[in-house]
Amino acid sequence: MVLTVIGVSNFENYLIRGQIAEAFALSSTVKGDMITHRAERGDWPASESEFANATLSEQSNLGAYVDRFELGPNGSLTANFSEVDAARRLQRGRLTFRPVSHPSDPGAPVAFVCGSHRYPDGLLAGGEDKTDIASSDLPSACRNY
Repeated sequence: MVLTVIGVSNFENYLIRGQIAEAFALSSTVKGDMITHRAERGDWPASESEFANATLSEQSNLGAYVDRFELGPNGSLTANFSEVDAARRLQRGRLTFRPVSHPSDPGAPVAFVCGSHRYPDGLLAGGEDKTDIASSDLPSACRNY
């Protein structure tokens, strides 16, 4: 009985990590488009209409587990998980990706952090972290140590 419980728990953790990986994969194109917009115009897109990205316009069933993305202020991007198809602990959950850059150099490279992951001193993360998935379910790249 104990081995069954451990096996089910490990399998659920494996499913959750795989479903979160889908959010990373689907967000990569959107983040690239956002960085291009910033490089060309000097600011982050404030709404979908400011840049062409079909990924955001397809507001339902975007992936197998991610229903849609929300564009937030200052370059933040939030993945919204399905309330039906995602693992129970991820249902209706959100994972935010925020751009991190040097505040005084708009031409500096940009990286994205997810969740409450720490970033180096002297850099600035844009937008609000709306991640509401339990820290224990997030990959280490999204946790604040």
